[in-house]
Amino acid sequence: MGKFLTVLMGVSLLLSSNPVLADKAVAKAYRAADLTAFPWLTEAQYQKQKTVAVQRGSRGVASSSELSDDLLSPEFKAFRTKFFATQTANQLHQLINESDAGFDAYPNDLKFFLSNLSVMKTYRGILFRAKPLVSPVPVVHSMILSWLRMLVTSTQVGLPTGQWKAGIAYITEPPEEQVAYIKTEDDLAHFFSDELYPAMLKSATRLQGLNLDKPIIWDNQMLYGTASFQDSLDRYFLIDQAELNAALSMVHGNLNGIAALSAYRISDSFKAMEKLGFLYGFDGFKFGVEGGPARDRVEVIKKLKNYLVLRDPAWMKLSFKHLQESTWRAGLVWQELKDKPRSNRMVFRNAVFSAWNREIDLNFGTMESLMKGKTVVRSAITGETLTVDLQAFFDNPPQDLKALLPTAFEEGPKMIKKGSGAFKGEKYRNYFEGQATAWNVELYKKYFPDLKSSGDIPSAYRILTQAWGGGLPAGALGAAIF
Repeated sequence: MGKFLTVLMGVSLLLSSNPVLADKAVAKAYRAADLTAFPWLTEAQYQKQKTVAVQRGSRGVASSSELSDDLLSPEFKAFRTKFFATQTANQLHQLINESDAGFDAYPNDLKFFLSNLSVMKTYRGILFRAKPLVSPVPVVHSMILSWLRMLVTSTQVGLPTGQWKAGIAYITEPPEEQVAYIKTEDDLAHFFSDELYPAMLKSATRLQGLNLDKPIIWDNQMLYGTASFQDSLDRYFLIDQAELNAALSMVHGNLNGIAALSAYRISDSFKAMEKLGFLYGFDGFKFGVEGGPARDRVEVIKKLKNYLVLRDPAWMKLSFKHLQESTWRAGLVWQELKDKPRSNRMVFRNAVFSAWNREIDLNFGTMESLMKGKTVVRSAITGETLTVDLQAFFDNPPQDLKALLPTAFEEGPKMIKKGSGAFKGEKYRNYFEGQATAWNVELYKKYFPDLKSSGDIPSAYRILTQAWGGGLPAGALGAAIF
């Protein structure tokens, strides 16, 4: 969970979006509705649910009950038949639309599956739609194309069924209906804030509305396809409150990233990737092989005036709400699993985590504190402490994320000549040259109040990486200072 949140926070810092002015009202409407209408957990509710989770007994049905197809609802089995019959993208799209329309009438086992599947509609033909955006930038185009070829190959080898082939076609081929191309970064911003965000929020709302007083059955064949699990061995598992909260934690974690993406401009982001690609040699070398030192990377990014400039701070407040919800839902998962009798029937098996009880408790203790405000973290190695105000980053975000980048760099020769010994006269690279040495400490003090000077910032990063639960702010800080 810590690593997952760290990655999300790093992405939130480095990427963002910029809907065009004409659609500001649409994005604003999402924000207003989400902050006031979504059934967010309060801290009091979270603490109460933690107590209930601790007191809850063993998870699952009676040990004498066999997990089998008989425990699935008739509606789930009827949908499964249709799902396995899909062989084309159009058939899959029609099935998703039909099931989406009748969602409220379905039993919980089918609702759980469809709550996640419905988000897939957003990705209909997404790679085809984005071709005008990525094609002009060879380094990005090549990376996406390489990933797609590997994806197709791996699914054909590991999941050789018609359903998975239809799924690949669903995201790659032109759809039957008219859809807009994603031609610019502004179009990409529309996709994140106006298409993907509301679709994922709908998924979160549906998941949160499920009442799992009794466990539901999960059929692994729904994931692996008709060629898998020809008998009941390892095919069926139970889904309970832990699995439901885990799903909610992941959805809100993704919503946290999308909301943060929507707070900042990404104008010229592909230009930035292209220029940075030259530094690393992904698309040729612009200045020779230098290895992309911090000085050169910062120079490229800071020349892009509109890149990473704050567009709408309200999205950041929404981003924090999703981060908080994601963290609390993950905390409930842990309370459901911790110190409970072992079970091989559940999707999440507490025996896998039992050896790490102390470490997980310490990590969650810090993450819970970070969701409340200023938190003192302690290096488990040196004993040094640091005050972190993570919420301040969302409540009072930088007007320009580029201001977090280094402001001064190590000077000196790029190459050093050895003065004595066997290799006297040989030249070798000065790896210290070009590394960051100073930052805007006044800006950083808003989020790390203990800082006294610019030189304290690398120490702050070290303390965070060594502290239990420090991965989230450490990932964000590391993304900016290196």
